[in-house]
Amino acid sequence: MTTKILVIEDNPMIRREVLTWLQLEGYEAIGAANGNEGIEIALQERPALILSDIMMPDKDGYRVLSELRTQPTTALTPFIFMTAKQEKVDIRYGMQLGADDYITKPFKREELLSAIETRLVRRNLFIEDSDRKGRDLRQHLLHMLPHELRTPLIGILGIGELLSQDAHTITPAEITEYAEMITISGRQLYRLVENHLLYAQLIIAASDLEKASIINSAAVEQVVPIVRGKSEEIAQAYSRTADLQLDLQSGAVRMAREHLSKVMHELVDNAFKFSKATTPVQVNGEWQQEKYILTVRDQGYGLTAENIARIDAYMQFERGVYEQQGTGLGLTLARRLTDLYGGSLQIESTPGAGTMIRVSFARHPA
Repeated sequence: MTTKILVIEDNPMIRREVLTWLQLEGYEAIGAANGNEGIEIALQERPALILSDIMMPDKDGYRVLSELRTQPTTALTPFIFMTAKQEKVDIRYGMQLGADDYITKPFKREELLSAIETRLVRRNLFIEDSDRKGRDLRQHLLHMLPHELRTPLIGILGIGELLSQDAHTITPAEITEYAEMITISGRQLYRLVENHLLYAQLIIAASDLEKASIINSAAVEQVVPIVRGKSEEIAQAYSRTADLQLDLQSGAVRMAREHLSKVMHELVDNAFKFSKATTPVQVNGEWQQEKYILTVRDQGYGLTAENIARIDAYMQFERGVYEQQGTGLGLTLARRLTDLYGGSLQIESTPGAGTMIRVSFARHPA
């Protein structure tokens, strides 16, 4: 399939020359004489790359780029400016709008073709990576999600049938036992659904600046009660209260209470889930200048550098070896929540030696 390139240039001599160069290289080259025409052709033809002049009547190159970046079909299309303007402020402004490269007139044929080839190679690598991630996601969802949904549902339905069939012979002690089993399965299913809903909300918030600004204005007045309470709750659930080590400085950070609780739940739960009983899980919090640094350390299985780089929604590693339960959303949710509030999440891990997760929170002005 021929690679399609759009050239937006109001100077007819330059436009014809560039189109000729591209056609000789085997590209399908399309010309546009002004910004309005360029936008219309770009949306219709969906080129693999766009070359555009900056100084044009009606709509200049900046305006063309800004409008195309708002359209789903051209938001990620490589965009190279062709211009005689060499001031750094103009170059910086174009890059801030989303330009991929800048080539200054007059330019040589080899210079232009080299810039085009570089951007097309990067575009193809991005497409291949996106396709790979899509295949991985589909594979994980097909193999993992049905199991995670069925397991608690089968437990609830099975116990319900036992209660229905043996209602006249079941003892009070058995009823209590069955009720606990139903509650455990129900909570597992509830957490699964809640994680999916939260992940969807964070995806929407990431592209909605107004909503994101409302969310990240929230504050927690005291970090310690939430971090301590959630950590102790999880340690108790794993029957490992003696393994939990807490060292926390007090203060207020910029994050909603329920979101901080969620971050802590996912990080501490992972630390206990992937480490053995009698090994410590350390949760430390301290102020470093204007940042509250929270670290969660364990001496568990650990992750390779490759696995850390691949952490994403619905991704799990060595699921069969470690008999993992869940969907792999935990770390992704924690990272997206900290990003939303202007924080950061970093992971350091050594296979067989454990993992340290370091979360940085912004101080709340109050």
